[in-house]
Amino acid sequence: MMEVLENSPKPVVGAIHSNRLRGGLEVALVCHYRVATKDAKLGLPEVKLGLLPGAGGTQRRPSAVGPELAVKMIVGGDPISTADARKNGLIDEVVADPATGGEAFARKVLSEKRQLRRLRDDDSKLAAAMRTARYLPTLSPR
Repeated sequence: MMEVLENSPKPVVGAIHSNRLRGGLEVALVCHYRVATKDAKLGLPEVKLGLLPGAGGTQRRPSAVGPELAVKMIVGGDPISTADARKNGLIDEVVADPATGGEAFARKVLSEKRQLRRLRDDDSKLAAAMRTARYLPTLSPR
């Protein structure tokens, strides 16, 4: 199902309300865009049970929020607020109602003819972090 959503040629907008933890957030991460209500919490708390997030949460998260926050969220398991999610790129817009807000955002995406954003293909935040990193390990040829 997640592969079908991510590979859709049409924009897929994940409309988030309440808490999106574990699998719910991982499904949202395969959507091309995400909107959320102001009271939503987003996170991967399964690490607190000794489990690693599955379904691509650890792979797509750094592309959405950058490596520093991604590691903090994956290792710590604490959810973040909608405001923090918006500030860090995990969601694209804050909406009052997930259904009407999600539809309005999808119409906006279509009218602006935006490129579909697939987190699996977006390494811009990772590349930026690598450019600003103080220590970059060097790979020596074998």
